[in-house]
Amino acid sequence: MGRGVGSTGGPLSAVIVCRALVDLVSRLSRPAPWLVALLANVSLACTSDSSEPYDDLSSAPASVNPEELFSMGHLVEVQIELDPLDWESLRHQGRDLIGVYTGTQREYDYDYFEATVTIDGVRHERAGLRKKGFWGSLSVERPSLKIDIDRSDPGASHFGVDKFTLNNGFADPSRSNECLSYQLFASAGLPASRCNLAHVVVNGQDLGTYSNVESIDKQMLARHFSDDDGNLYEGQLVDFEPADVDALELKTNEKKNDRSDVERLVTALEASDEQLLEQLGAIVDIGRFRDFWAMEMIAGHWDGYSNNANNYMAYRDPETGLFSFMPWGTDNAFERPRSRTIYGRGRIAERLYGLPAERARFLARTLELAEQIWDVPWLTAHLDQVAISAPDAVPELLEEQRQFVSGRLEQLRGIVGGKPPPIRRSASSSCAGTVGDISGHFATTFDPTTTPLSPAAEFQVQLSLDGAAVSGVEWTGSAGFQSRPSGPVPAVRYTGTLPDERELELIVYVGPSLFEPGTHEFHGAETYGTITVQGGSGDGFVGNVGSGTLDLVEAGTAPDAPVRGSFSGRIYQFGCAG
Repeated sequence: MGRGVGSTGGPLSAVIVCRALVDLVSRLSRPAPWLVALLANVSLACTSDSSEPYDDLSSAPASVNPEELFSMGHLVEVQIELDPLDWESLRHQGRDLIGVYTGTQREYDYDYFEATVTIDGVRHERAGLRKKGFWGSLSVERPSLKIDIDRSDPGASHFGVDKFTLNNGFADPSRSNECLSYQLFASAGLPASRCNLAHVVVNGQDLGTYSNVESIDKQMLARHFSDDDGNLYEGQLVDFEPADVDALELKTNEKKNDRSDVERLVTALEASDEQLLEQLGAIVDIGRFRDFWAMEMIAGHWDGYSNNANNYMAYRDPETGLFSFMPWGTDNAFERPRSRTIYGRGRIAERLYGLPAERARFLARTLELAEQIWDVPWLTAHLDQVAISAPDAVPELLEEQRQFVSGRLEQLRGIVGGKPPPIRRSASSSCAGTVGDISGHFATTFDPTTTPLSPAAEFQVQLSLDGAAVSGVEWTGSAGFQSRPSGPVPAVRYTGTLPDERELELIVYVGPSLFEPGTHEFHGAETYGTITVQGGSGDGFVGNVGSGTLDLVEAGTAPDAPVRGSFSGRIYQFGCAG
């Protein structure tokens, strides 16, 4: 068993020393490759402990404060044990892809399961464990997780932290986006979660590297606001529109459910240009929002509030009566912009950008903040630490991040300098939001070598696009590996020629651990489909396939392995095929 409190020779003391060495090297802007390799082994040694875990905090070594717990030099070791049937149930819970797109599943209650959770060698019995997330909830292979230490034991915590948010970073195989973006927001003086990396093992299965993100709850609010009793809302593809008042997820004061503060914000946004600042300023901290908006631009957080009305928290401080905004779900940050445009589709950003004086203030503040906080050596050291701590981080993507870091400041100068740039907008389509049906079957063999996939055997599809059935298509196809950001994954690919000679392509992606006989849900993370049309006005990506099942009768990734099965689902369109 572990050593008692005050012991100086226990495993945790060695871990702290090891991690201090890792942290020291991580502060170097570009350590030599041999040093990175050495530190990777040191980091592994730091987080490995052959001794039995501590039963609880009373038998653990000296205390660890939350700042140490969330330090980037600290790879948090998380081991979870629960009934295997409970784990299967947990993994498969969640919204479906079409439900996410159509907004019909905004409210979804995940079940808690009882688990034993060991964090850095400290065991916590009867903790609550559930799946979490909106888009991230779609993953079955590596679900994002919420741990509630005190669910069955009120007052229990891990050195003062009672809830852990473990994000799978499904959209970020570099394992660097979330923590780096939160640190950037914090460096600008904005309320933001603390964050570092965690190695997660469930029932002996190594799930790899997660982001350990400080939960935005009363504990976190108390660090940033003098009064933590206000309303906290989470926004997931919802804005401050009259129809969306009830769609915002209230995270505090749920039983009271008084949303009059949001209603006031919605009303303020209906004010004339002449009255906007006065009315909006009575409910939103405009100066702090301007900084938040600027930081979303600087960090390339295209999937946040200002550009997509998504992935944000809004808290109304009872002391000031004003809303402040916080980033959330930043695994899509560090976008490489292709044009000189501004994030401004969120209603608050759009209205403020429409006022010439406010537009000038925003552009000036964006460049001012960027010049202050964009420290290339510090940012690069963070990426080097990720390379040490996360062996599953894709090296090519980390190198892309380094290139982004080195060139971002000059890029921002080009975006916000000179003539005021326009708000970034997506091209509208009359077919956006169209939902159609699809089904098909296939029989072929697996070819792991060809790119693109080689034609073979029997393929049939029935589908509807643009609200009408598609007919007269001759289908061919193949099975093999298809490239994804995280690496190659098994896929079944259909190609067909439409009567007007355009090519229609359907690719069904399958999670690597799921490519085996059985019925698998089109849940939208690992297993889903894409449809594209090449040629004519409908050139390019058309939509996604989800909300159905893939039935594999035979499957395998060995050369010439039989691949046979069928599927049915629904298509959500973003553009027209015709």
